[in-house]
Amino acid sequence: MFLAVTIGILLGSLCFLLADSLSAYPQAEGESVDATIFSDLLENGSSPMFDMEDMAIYSPSYYVDSNLWDTPLISAEQARMSAKAFLSHNLGERLLDNVSVNYQLLGGVRPTWILHIGPLESSNQSAQVRTQVYVNAITGDVIAWNLSTGGIAPGEDSEVSSEDAEEIAHEFLEFNNLSIPNTARYFGVNQYDLNINFFYIEFRHYESSFCVGLAILNPNSTPSLLSEGITIRVNKLTGQVTQFSYRWTKLSTVPNSGVISRSYAEEIALSNYSGNEYIFGSKLVLTEVYSRLSTDGSPQLHLSWVVIANISRKHFVFLVDAFSGEFLEERRTNGPVEIFIEIKEPSSISYGIVTFALISGVTVSVSTKYIRNRKNE
Repeated sequence: MFLAVTIGILLGSLCFLLADSLSAYPQAEGESVDATIFSDLLENGSSPMFDMEDMAIYSPSYYVDSNLWDTPLISAEQARMSAKAFLSHNLGERLLDNVSVNYQLLGGVRPTWILHIGPLESSNQSAQVRTQVYVNAITGDVIAWNLSTGGIAPGEDSEVSSEDAEEIAHEFLEFNNLSIPNTARYFGVNQYDLNINFFYIEFRHYESSFCVGLAILNPNSTPSLLSEGITIRVNKLTGQVTQFSYRWTKLSTVPNSGVISRSYAEEIALSNYSGNEYIFGSKLVLTEVYSRLSTDGSPQLHLSWVVIANISRKHFVFLVDAFSGEFLEERRTNGPVEIFIEIKEPSSISYGIVTFALISGVTVSVSTKYIRNRKNE
């Protein structure tokens, strides 16, 4: 009987250890696109992506050795023509003929031309119109633009509603033959305190339930122009699309098990600090880490625990490798910053294993006792 109990305990302990090392992660946040008005735009056209599917993946730490810079890149003039065609198509005006245009090839994982343009010609002579256009330096696709206008009066109609803004965003994507990748999650029509006159229609990129790119965690901040996903900004007063961002990285399968725990990641993140710190939240994100370069000198994408903390009234963002536990990067801003973040704790699959452990332990005990009783008969 003692042997049976011992075997049961050992088996149960093994299952508990196994349960602690495995985690099942929740489904991606947001709403499935096929349940929205954008369902007809799913993967049915040209998608301006950066393709990393053929890049080398190293383990146990997930990152991509980005050789995109070895790909032939378009010239500044080609980027200018691409930007002109996009702006003329969407604004219906003659553009980029007699305006100042400054070029810059952005670094990072994705080679991107940024063009600072303005002032543009406008049907409203009292308005000064300037814009920044981002062009995929490999494909020539416009992946983002930001229209800055001054003096444009509201239209005769009343303010557009959030439903109107959603329709306008749909028309914009359709008009520009832009499809939505099937890894998108829809985050609806949003407004931010710093830009109350705008609606933001947002999609985010998820792979294996992990958000790709460091998502904005503070609702009082507007989305980054080049955040991973799709953002369309609609002027609430005019119904005009004034910002567009389409940044998507086509990736190989992202591993979704074997990561370190949240608490361990937070401990590593704050290991150099003691006292007067407060953690607002943590989440798993596949994001660029500029402090870790590949053999060709390009930045990499790591599956990382992103730990958000306030230390001495300053906002800190810590990145910890989700597999190795290596401290990757620290980013900070001047505080104070108030952050609201929905914390999604990985849901352990230990329930089934615990049940299995208990049943196995009891089964072994009963079986051993039964065998012993048979022998004694």
